[in-house]
Amino acid sequence: MKKAELTTQQLITIIVLIVSFSVLLFFIFRLNLGGETTNKEICHNSVLLKSKQSFGGALDCRTNYICISGGDKCEDFSATDTVKIDMGQGVDYAKNQTIKAIADEMADCWWMFGEGKVIYAESLSSLNCAICSVVKFDKQIQDKVGEISSDNFYDYLLSKKDESTTYIKYLYSVSEKKNLKFQIENIKTNEKYSIVTGIGGSISIFGVEIGDATYIQSQIIKSSEITSKLSCSNFDLTKA
Repeated sequence: MKKAELTTQQLITIIVLIVSFSVLLFFIFRLNLGGETTNKEICHNSVLLKSKQSFGGALDCRTNYICISGGDKCEDFSATDTVKIDMGQGVDYAKNQTIKAIADEMADCWWMFGEGKVIYAESLSSLNCAICSVVKFDKQIQDKVGEISSDNFYDYLLSKKDESTTYIKYLYSVSEKKNLKFQIENIKTNEKYSIVTGIGGSISIFGVEIGDATYIQSQIIKSSEITSKLSCSNFDLTKA
């Protein structure tokens, strides 16, 4: 009897230690002792923490609402972040910087959700999606930059994201646009777009199998067409 009581006590102690360590790890991530923690860092840390837990708990990820602005506000849009484009250096420069703003958000989205290296959903039987960012353009971008062709966008993805890799290599693990499994459509700056990622079950041309999971690599899709282009069971991975 005494031996059995000791075993039970040990089990309880182990459980308490595991839970305490998880809570401590969570607060270390949230505090980010090196400085201020951004919403993207909080999301990334919660994804990593979730991937190491065998019990429940929601991700702490929020959708970023971005206004890409040439000097005005984005109409009918409550932006959480504004990317200012210098319109004084010509249309080509403005277009290039607009594409950069989008590409950076796509890269951040892929990073936030673990770059296809972790499983952060409780179930892979259905497609769990996250809207990392909603992007809108102000009137000056609409009038002066206009439509961004898929060729312009692809050409930018071939450029350096940082010293170690290009955008296209980081996002899609290919070196040339001809090796992509999908087609990015022209971006119409008078429309609203969403940057999306996901994990789960069967995914069409947007998905890639990595290990035991299938991931949607970061995509920019017209917000009104997300439902028709993706078979997402839910968008619960991100909060509005």
